[in-house]
Amino acid sequence: MFMKKYPVLIMLFCFIALFKAHAQLGFQVGGVATTDYAFVTYDSLEKVSGGIGFSFGVFYKHWLTDHLSVQPALNFINKRWWEELDDGLAIYRTKVSVNYAEIPVQLVFTSHKTRGFFAGAGPSVLIGLSGRRKVTENGNVIEDDKIEIGSVQAPEKRMTLALNAIAGYVFKRTSIGLNYTKGITNQPVGDADHGNVSHLTLRFGILFGQQ
Repeated sequence: MFMKKYPVLIMLFCFIALFKAHAQLGFQVGGVATTDYAFVTYDSLEKVSGGIGFSFGVFYKHWLTDHLSVQPALNFINKRWWEELDDGLAIYRTKVSVNYAEIPVQLVFTSHKTRGFFAGAGPSVLIGLSGRRKVTENGNVIEDDKIEIGSVQAPEKRMTLALNAIAGYVFKRTSIGLNYTKGITNQPVGDADHGNVSHLTLRFGILFGQQ
């Protein structure tokens, strides 16, 4: 059952096991900026604008040459939307949060092996996990609903193929990088609300192992 439901995770773990003797393990954490409007406000007349979420995860760096590496990763992505509506009598705040597992595999070029600028790109898989939509009226909660991936509120399928691009700087054991993710498959049609369209992630990483 596990092998049928999570083939991508199995492939990632097999990849890590194959190259673990030649790879470095890293941990990364950062903020996620959602760049697209999605989901409806309290009055259902507009879409909710993107907010700032968070991300954390682990990655492997397998060196192919002194400048080129393959970097698979497994990240948790929290994407958020936020909007405020003032009708003159009350202030309504709509907040939406959707969680994803992200599995990118990127080919990265680094100017020097231990430090310097880096840039890369590669495919990614986003797996929808769960979400929540909350509405408050003058600070009091009036709606608090769980979002099910594949429901009317979030009609996207659970798995999305995406493209990643990354650029940043590595300081031997630490790094900072800006990552752009663009969904390719499973995109919204018409006025549908999807959380998987695109996002920016600013990540700080720390690397362990021999360089």
